[in-house]
Amino acid sequence: HSRERDRTKTDMSQYEALSKLTQIVADTGDVCNIHDAYTDPRFDPRADKESGYKTQNILCAPIRDHTNKIVGVIQVINKNTGPFTDDDEDVLGVLSTLAAASLRNADLYDAAVSARTRADATMDLVKTLYDNLGVNSVVHTLTNRLPDVIDCDRCTVFVIDSSSDEMWALQGDVNVKFPLDAPGLAPTCGREVEVINIPDAYKDHRFNQNIDKQTNYTTKSILCHPVCADHGETCVGVVQLINKNNGAPFTVEDEKLLAAFRSTVAAPL
Repeated sequence: HSRERDRTKTDMSQYEALSKLTQIVADTGDVCNIHDAYTDPRFDPRADKESGYKTQNILCAPIRDHTNKIVGVIQVINKNTGPFTDDDEDVLGVLSTLAAASLRNADLYDAAVSARTRADATMDLVKTLYDNLGVNSVVHTLTNRLPDVIDCDRCTVFVIDSSSDEMWALQGDVNVKFPLDAPGLAPTCGREVEVINIPDAYKDHRFNQNIDKQTNYTTKSILCHPVCADHGETCVGVVQLINKNNGAPFTVEDEKLLAAFRSTVAAPL
């Protein structure tokens, strides 16, 4: 374990040393052509000392996208025959252009896959809601498909039973019930009929940390949205989403997207 920690520590310090120059290029947008690394103050020799490698010369250039925004940095080290030349800078400029195009294509592909997944999930939701297959079917579909639509990890649908002032939710095959006046985010959302958008769950006193401890799960962001019927007069349920992907908080657009389903979801509940 100590050897693994030492190796990780070395890798991190080498990364920090290498990133110093690339950060300068990313910040300034200037090409750095260093003929003698050890005489240039921008070079950090720690990586060499820890790896046993000898850096002599460096050529570092920004990668710009089609809008001229810097999206990365390309760096080459130790030319075989002397320092890097102006011609090398031109060649690296061409390579950086190709790299930018590849990065953009990768982003476009990921965006297209994500959009297709969200569209399929949305169609499944709409079909289930309009087929009027009953409460359990709606709850099951929302729980399994809303995470794809909103791009998050988990979804729980709480249904309010006004006759007993209780909320219930399906947890697997188990029907979990608790009083509407209980503490917690879902009951609060149902009682006060307000959207609750929390970017950091552990900084909100209403969040119950015990569930995370019991399940070994880490809740980061939460979005609770009331489901209302009778033109917004009666709250019949709460949709709770957990952990927006990529560690980001839930957005206003996510709230609007949930609101778009609100009246349709309310009917079967």
